Amino acid sequence: MKLSAVRCLRPAALSLLLVVGVVSGCGDSPTAPPLNTSSAVRPDDGLPEKDTVAPSPPQNDNPSAATKPANEPPEDQLAEAPSSTDPEPKVEPASEPVQVVWDDLNLNMQPDVVFRPLFLESNPRAQELDGQRIKILGVMHPGAAGIGEVRDFVLLKNLQCKFGAGGQADHLIKVKLNAAATTNFTDQIIAVEGILKINPWEGPDGNTWSVYDLDGLSVTNNTRL
Repeated sequence: MKLSAVRCLRPAALSLLLVVGVVSGCGDSPTAPPLNTSSAVRPDDGLPEKDTVAPSPPQNDNPSAATKPANEPPEDQLAEAPSSTDPEPKVEPASEPVQVVWDDLNLNMQPDVVFRPLFLESNPRAQELDGQRIKILGVMHPGAAGIGEVRDFVLLKNLQCKFGAGGQADHLIKVKLNAAATTNFTDQIIAVEGILKINPWEGPDGNTWSVYDLDGLSVTNNTRL
């Protein structure tokens, strides 16, 4: 190509570039085409591959924690867990005594007889009350009169009952009050509360004078006979 022809082409090419620049405008910048990295030459092409070193796991400042199973509860929870060897909780006694009448204790005993276990077979209720906390109404035997503070006395079913020769042993109770309970003689009907025990007691004549004992907890007056 002649030099004069080249010179003529340069102004035409410059005019074409100016037209393209005006068409693109001042809007969004044109997006660059994606780079084809598959054909690009990497800097390490042709070099031998280096040995890959796996990163070391993070160090644990508490070595003992690493040995615990994942599902083991924390130590503070283990310390609070109740022991299977703890003693069983104590059962509290009944807050209210059993209300008892003299028929509950009646063994159909005749005066001046010796107690035999077969008497209890006639009244299973009496056996059920053995060792129970009860409350029963009765009258104090006159033998406790005039002695001031009373701790031991005989509770009678009524004033017609006898304690001793000629008496019926199942119609009375020998009462012994504890240290916290005291009373004085009274001719009124009293309510006595305590632990009932079947404990036949033999009198000087060889006959059974009483069948029941009561570890007395309290004595309260009721009404006059």
